[in-house]
Amino acid sequence: MANDSWGPAAGGEVCRYEVANHHFVRIEVEWAGGAQTMKMYGTVQGLADQRQKGMLKLGDGSELTGEWDEAKVNNCCTFIAMRGDQLVTVGIAGSNATLEQAASIADAALKHIDKPLQVDGAAGVAAATARDATRPKERNPCLVSRAEAEVAVEAPLTQDPVVDGNTCIYAYTGKLPWKIVLSVRWRDGYAEVREHAGVAAGVGKALSLGDDASQEKKEPAAPDPALTGPWETAYAGPFEFWAVKNDVLVKADAQAAMKQAHARNLVAAAMSKL
Repeated sequence: MANDSWGPAAGGEVCRYEVANHHFVRIEVEWAGGAQTMKMYGTVQGLADQRQKGMLKLGDGSELTGEWDEAKVNNCCTFIAMRGDQLVTVGIAGSNATLEQAASIADAALKHIDKPLQVDGAAGVAAATARDATRPKERNPCLVSRAEAEVAVEAPLTQDPVVDGNTCIYAYTGKLPWKIVLSVRWRDGYAEVREHAGVAAGVGKALSLGDDASQEKKEPAAPDPALTGPWETAYAGPFEFWAVKNDVLVKADAQAAMKQAHARNLVAAAMSKL
């Protein structure tokens, strides 16, 4: 059991299944009031359209079936299934799991609601706590020295790196006074980068509406393991670069006038310190 994303807890409300490199899937059950929660998710969904009991049709045309009366997809990575007034929510953002796999997990959970497995979710808290202690330790977000940053941005800094909460500011001068803001999230990094990429893909799809059919078939932006570097996966936006390893997210936000490569270089330098 877990207290959401903040570590193992005997009295937690979420069941968290964690594998190598701290990837995880989370399952939450509402034993009553599920219908009201389902209404809160609304009726408009970009990835799925529910019209039939026990079936969910995804935006790509594939159909998922299960023991639910109603099911929905929220954003990129949350599958919600309701049977009667009970609700199962499966969150896969912290993993590489697909929506099809999330639906299969939700279906299995619904089947066990009336006949729960003889599993004590609190029994593994001690082992989970010990595993949690192996995560990279939180520290100063200025992981990159001034000299290393100057190499990354291909220019001298105007001052030493400045800590601002969980971010580090690297200021330098090119044709204009520029800066890169480096931020570090020490846990749930997989979830944040996958959800961010999902939102970006949704925005891109919305902006393509009205274009010709060939444009609509283009693949949206997504985390791309082919972006090689000292990370597990990464996402590149126009003026930003995100990368995650061992569930630690390092991202660099740059100004529009700067080279996107500078943000990537700075993230790579920071990642090498984890």
